[in-house]
Amino acid sequence: MKLKLLKPIQHGSESISELEFSEPTAKDMRGLPLEPKQGDLLDLAGVLCKQPPSVMNKLNLKDYMKVLETVSVFMVGGLEIGESA
Repeated sequence: MKLKLLKPIQHGSESISELEFSEPTAKDMRGLPLEPKQGDLLDLAGVLCKQPPSVMNKLNLKDYMKVLETVSVFMVGGLEIGESA
């Protein structure tokens, strides 16, 4: 899943204009508390898009909210209506 940033992030000589998220694995979720806080979700987002905290910390507020929304899509999960286990 790709997320185009409203405001690119300058990280050294690199300009990051989008984040590409991989689907989380059980390993990615292992350290997450049962009731994760926004910081926990931002850390998870960094892992999923292979970006260090120094990049994730530079997100502007609107991009930050979009990143949290993107990560929460993976967290909601569960069976779809009409789907059986």
